Order: sequence, then C-alpha cells, then structure tokens
Amino acid sequence: PTPQSPAPAGHTPVAQVASDCINDATFIEDVTIPDRSMVEPGKALDKRWAVRNSGTCDWGSDYRLVRSGEDLMPGPDEVALFPARAGTTAILRLELLAPTKPGMHISRWRLVAPDGAPFGEEIYIWVEVPEPTPTPTPRGTPVN
Repeated sequence: PTPQSPAPAGHTPVAQVASDCINDATFIEDVTIPDRSMVEPGKALDKRWAVRNSGTCDWGSDYRLVRSGEDLMPGPDEVALFPARAGTTAILRLELLAPTKPGMHISRWRLVAPDGAPFGEEIYIWVEVPEPTPTPTPRGTPVN
C-alpha cells in the first residue's frame, strides 16, 4: 500500500459516504382500473398503482417508469417517478389510450434506476375492449 499523505493545513479531509444502496419496489394494489376492466375503444386511461419503495435508495426525479413490452396502448414509453423515500408508498401514474382492437390487452412496465437498471416487480395494466355492438339495419316501412 502507498502511504497516505496528510491533508494540507487548513483542509479537513472529507469522509467518504457510502452511496451503495439497493433499489427495490413491491406492488401493493391497483388504485385505478382494476385488472380485466372493460374499457371503451380509444378511451383515455388514467392508471395508478400503489407501490412500496422496498429498497434502501430514495427515488428521485431521475428514476423512471419504462414500458417493458410491446402492446397496443398508445402513450409514452417512459415517465418520471415522483420522489419517494425508502420504506414509503408511492403512487405511480400513467396516462394511456385504450386500444381500438377488441380483446384482452396488457401493457407491462418496469421501474428503472438512474443507471438504467430495472428493479422491483413488473407492473401492468390489463384491460378488455369489447366487441362492437352491431347496429341494427333500418327496415323499410311496411306496405299494406
């Protein structure tokens, strides 16, 4: 080991602060739009999840919620998280549009740390767009 030189006169050495912390998140519940909700084609969706910051890192505005799969729900591919201290519950919010194609649709999302590493449980919005109701064809007036 190389000898450490003393700090110059008038300078106090700065203590190294450990910046190692663990990113983690635990899904608690769907706050809006429960799984398998029936939605109108193309309708605006305001999805919110309650998620616990179960790690030891505080989430800052440089933490993101990022789309993690291909789906048919138009909207952003990522949004910033609201800051949340370790050990607290955060509400994650995402605005999407319902698909226009009938059927079941899932949009999957992951939390991502500032270094780009995903963490925590994958969260998703799972909706059903109904088949369109056939419009009755008007019939002519009966002739007597």
